Amino acid sequence: MKETADRIASRLERLSANASERNWLWRYSFSSLLVIVAFAIRQSLEPILHEALPFTFFVTSSTLAAYFGGAGPGFFALFLGWLLADYFFVPPIGSLGGFGKADFISLVSTLGPSLFVIIIIQLLHRARHNARTEIENRKRVETELIIAKEQLESINAKLEWRVAERTADLEKSVKFLDNFCYSIAHDLRAPLRAMQGFTAMLEEDYTRYLDKEGNECGQRIIQACQRMDKLILDLLEYGRLNHQRVQLEDVGLDNAIQHARSKLEQKIADRNATLLIKSPLTPVRADAALLNLVFYHLIDNALKFTPLNCQPRIEISTEEMDGNIRILVRDNGIGIDPQYQQRIFRLFETLRPINPAETGVGLALVMKAAERMNGRVGVSSEQGKGSTFWIELPKADRAGKALPTEPKPRAIPDLKQRATAI
Repeated sequence: MKETADRIASRLERLSANASERNWLWRYSFSSLLVIVAFAIRQSLEPILHEALPFTFFVTSSTLAAYFGGAGPGFFALFLGWLLADYFFVPPIGSLGGFGKADFISLVSTLGPSLFVIIIIQLLHRARHNARTEIENRKRVETELIIAKEQLESINAKLEWRVAERTADLEKSVKFLDNFCYSIAHDLRAPLRAMQGFTAMLEEDYTRYLDKEGNECGQRIIQACQRMDKLILDLLEYGRLNHQRVQLEDVGLDNAIQHARSKLEQKIADRNATLLIKSPLTPVRADAALLNLVFYHLIDNALKFTPLNCQPRIEISTEEMDGNIRILVRDNGIGIDPQYQQRIFRLFETLRPINPAETGVGLALVMKAAERMNGRVGVSSEQGKGSTFWIELPKADRAGKALPTEPKPRAIPDLKQRATAI
């Protein structure tokens, strides 16, 4: 019994939910049918009720018509029921109107609530329709979101696959470049070594057979071989910077300066150079290996471009610039004309070299290293008054919480060391 009642209630729910969507002819026909049924019931109860409750059954039919057909069929059923009740059940029978005060009160007390109920039912229908529309819209949006999510997951999977594929290709390319650079170092430097060796043999064993010009040519050949050899090594180091993984961390400058000083110890002693460090030096966020390279080439550059008749004086200090740290390396060298101050950071660009073995790669290495550490470089100088090279790097984080660093890089062979071992 309960299941049957539930099915009937569900059916009535669906009928009422679709009231506004049905054809108008069906709705008004159904309301007419309800009025006829109400009239038949009231007529069958006439012997019992006589003139009592003339409008009650028609009110019920109008309420049902409004529930299943909407406000229009409800008002239609109420009006039609009022006509039938007035004509058949309100004295005088067989005529419209003319009822007394008691009949008028009964009419108003019956029709007033009926109109209110019909209006309430119509409002409920609209609210239900809006709720159904909102639910349908939400379901549609949810469906679209599910489809979009599936598409996004598919795109992410494709992107991950492409990234993995391109990473594998990149690793193959890096490996190829490593092997290629090693081959260049071997294939290009071997003939240079041969030329240098045979020229040295000529100078050693056949000096007495050569005149002054011949000996000078031999020396030039050896110097050219040495310069070419150094150029190959510098280019290998420059190429390695392009694909070397960089690990940014808080780095103190003292260790980097000491590393460069130890590598250039002989040059500093030969030139009787003074290296002045203005402490304290502010730490920066950089890669330790690249910072070592930067200081090595800046100090080496200062030594090379100080006249031989002048004692080199190199001064290193730091200052804060817009939240970054600017590292200053001052020298008392030959200075740089303003028109060349940007060009000297390009490959193979150099001023009049005091050292004939100068290749023009050192400052290009400095600039490339600074870019890899999210920094920049520059120079301020006047001809004959020395130069101040600077590099700006992010300030080290000393607030307590360490900044996240990149994962440790995989080992990349030092091609310069491999080439030197050939």
